[in-house]
Amino acid sequence: PDVDTILMELDAAVRERFSRVRVASLEGRPGMEELACLGAEAGGRVHFLPFMLASGGHVAKDVMGDGAGSMKTIAGAPCATCGVPLGLRDEVLSLFFDHLDAALAALS
Repeated sequence: PDVDTILMELDAAVRERFSRVRVASLEGRPGMEELACLGAEAGGRVHFLPFMLASGGHVAKDVMGDGAGSMKTIAGAPCATCGVPLGLRDEVLSLFFDHLDAALAALS
């Protein structure tokens, strides 16, 4: 399946488990329109968890930026915070290294 399909399936699974959580993609579907009015629904507060490997320009500009097209602005939340991207979380790195070790062992 294409990336949009995978993210739509992830969004459906997340919504089934967490009613106040949304998956939104900077490009493609589910798009950032999923964030509109989220701030109002969340009492003016949103917390973003970037599904990215690193924290760079996308997080600074496209997620937390003050421009009209940023996720923070589209969500309409006066109070927005941002967590550590997945790729910088110790538990995710540990899982990645476990998979890397297994892949390298399979080559031997």
